[in-house]
Amino acid sequence: MSSTAKLDERALRKRLLRLEAETHRLEMASTLADLRRPMTHLRHAPALLGLLGSNNRVIDSVADFLAARRLGWIVKAVPLALAGWRVAMLVKTIVSQHRGVTKSST
Repeated sequence: MSSTAKLDERALRKRLLRLEAETHRLEMASTLADLRRPMTHLRHAPALLGLLGSNNRVIDSVADFLAARRLGWIVKAVPLALAGWRVAMLVKTIVSQHRGVTKSST
């Protein structure tokens, strides 16, 4: 392989790694935004409840149950736990890809 071809391959590999890093950065930023705003998933709830009808006593009972102050932490904790899980999986993916790159380059 000529030196020009090696330089081109190295430049392409660097560009690929930069793009992967940028992709991971954007995913992490999105996940952190979810962590900062844990209640945004509930903005569609009124429309969904409207589709079920206004005379549904089961939905009213469940809504009252979830609105109780004792269970308010669950509504906030579930999205935070899911976002934390996504962050952990992203970090795990990044670390495993980094290990794969370092093993293949040796």
